[in-house]
Parts: sequence; structure tokens; C-alpha cells
Amino acid sequence: MSETSRTPDEFAQGSPADLDKATGQTRIVMAEVQIVQGRLSDLADQHRRFSDKIDKVPELASSVGFIKEAVSELRTNSRSDHRFVLAVFGAGFVLLGSMTIASYLLLVNKVDSQAIAGQRIETKLDDLIARLPPTPTPIPARPASGAR
Repeated sequence: MSETSRTPDEFAQGSPADLDKATGQTRIVMAEVQIVQGRLSDLADQHRRFSDKIDKVPELASSVGFIKEAVSELRTNSRSDHRFVLAVFGAGFVLLGSMTIASYLLLVNKVDSQAIAGQRIETKLDDLIARLPPTPTPIPARPASGAR
């Protein structure tokens, strides 16, 4: 067992002079002081390590500033890219709509012109039929007498 983990009763195993309560308590206090000194040295080591890192903070701050600028530039560019894509889709939609409307109007004009041509042909046929004389109706022939 180490001296730091002993109870005051365990310290009192020596000569009668060591059995004094003050001596046992002194040993406990001395052990606690050694523990605290060890912890202080650990804290001092940690402080040295952190102080080395703290000296690098201005360098990190400039790096972070550069990263922030890069991120803001990416956001700006991504917004303009999205706007460009939306504009292209919008322009394509308008172009497709205008082409559909134009083709519909062309089809309507062709149908109207066919209807007008059909009326002209009908009129000409009616005029032609009116000028033709009626066809004579053939006289029915009598059946032969022996064929009954």
C-alpha cells in the first residue's frame, strides 16, 4: 500500500513516539501535500500545452476568415447558378408555349383554307350538275316469249 491510501491507524505501527496522533496527522497532511503538488505539476504541463495552442489562435482566426469568405462566395455563386437554371427552364417553358400556340394557329389556318377550298369545289360541282341535261331513262326491255 502506498502512504497516501493508509488510514491514521495504519501509520501507528512504529515506536511509541510515532503513536502520537499529531504525527499520524502530519503524515496524512504531508501525503496530501504531495498529491496536490503532483496535481499542480500536471496542471502546469497542461497550461504549457494549451499556451502553445493559444499562441496559434491568430493564425487560426485568419484561416477561419478565409473559410468564411470562401463559403459566402460559394453561397453567392450557388444562388446565381440556381437563378440561371430557373431562368433557362422559364425561357424553355415560354419557348415551348409560343411554339405550341404558333403551331395551333397554323393548323387552324390550314383547316380554314381546306374548308374554303371544299366549299368552292362543292359550288363548282353544283354548277356542273345544273348544266348537264338529265339522263334519259332506258325503256325496259320485254323478256323473251319462250323464257317463262
